[in-house]
Amino acid sequence: MRNFFIFLPITILYLSIRTTVLPHLPLPDITLLAVFYAVTRRAAISGALLAFTLGYMEDVFLGGIIGSASFSLVAVFAIAHLSARWVDFSSTFVRALTSLALSLIKGLSVYLILRSNGFEAGILPVFAIAATTAITTGAAFSLFFKAEKAVARFEGRAL
Repeated sequence: MRNFFIFLPITILYLSIRTTVLPHLPLPDITLLAVFYAVTRRAAISGALLAFTLGYMEDVFLGGIIGSASFSLVAVFAIAHLSARWVDFSSTFVRALTSLALSLIKGLSVYLILRSNGFEAGILPVFAIAATTAITTGAAFSLFFKAEKAVARFEGRAL
């Protein structure tokens, strides 16, 4: 639950920068990385709560349909949490590849929610945005976990 309070200010800062300073750049999806971090720490209920809260904050900051990012992050958490039974997320390559795939799943689920609510958007532009975000998220994932390992070493705990 401690991670919940760590990720809230980080996400607020990230979403503030993403919506005001760099709105058109494909930035890594920090909310997805935080949710995937909760999956790798085997957090069940607190991870789902984190996914919903971060998704709701993303909906509020980005001005989308309230609930679309919340639903997609909870769905991504559920998929990753269930797949953690069969997949070992200890390898950096597997983590980066999984974050890339989960980012694409999140983009597709948001697209399907928007389409079901009557918003007309072509799949190609949405997929291009989701793919560039997925690539930057996968690339940033190794940096994210290297920083987490450095903090763990500083605190004197093992991962």
